[in-house]
Amino acid sequence: MRQPPQKGARERPPKRPAERDPEPILVPQSTRRPVSRLRKRVQQVLRVGKRTCVYLGFGLVALWLACAALRPVLLDHDEVTDIRHLTQEVSAAEQYNEKLRRRIHTLQTRQGIEVEARKAGWTHPDEILIQTSETPPPPPAQAPAEKPKAPPLGAVRREDGLFDRALDLASRALHHRRPPEP
Repeated sequence: MRQPPQKGARERPPKRPAERDPEPILVPQSTRRPVSRLRKRVQQVLRVGKRTCVYLGFGLVALWLACAALRPVLLDHDEVTDIRHLTQEVSAAEQYNEKLRRRIHTLQTRQGIEVEARKAGWTHPDEILIQTSETPPPPPAQAPAEKPKAPPLGAVRREDGLFDRALDLASRALHHRRPPEP
């Protein structure tokens, strides 16, 4: 509802919508602005370049997330490898200790002490040490060690397998470790 005009106020005419020419649905070819081939090619290259940059950005983010997700696995793999090396060192030390325990009675005799002293290069005061240039004969071959038992079903991973080598390589790359020297 329209309110009556107040005293002293001027009456404004109602606003009319601006008239527009209706836009044609189809624009004739002659009225389009001509675009050069070079400009089209530049626009196409820019679109491809933008897409490539976006895809590379997503790829880098995905790679970073994959490395972040793999880091606990790689750390666990490093721990398992360290434990394996330490258990090998402990078993070697235990074998050497057992060997010394077996020889302890021999080493506590006068002849055992003399044998060990000669191995270390000691001589009696009245002896003359003669060194030869011949290489010593090789030690006798030991009996072959027992074959390890077959792994239980489902445990068929090898220590030098492709997966373990890939994990070692990735862990060295992420931890900036130098590769072990042969």
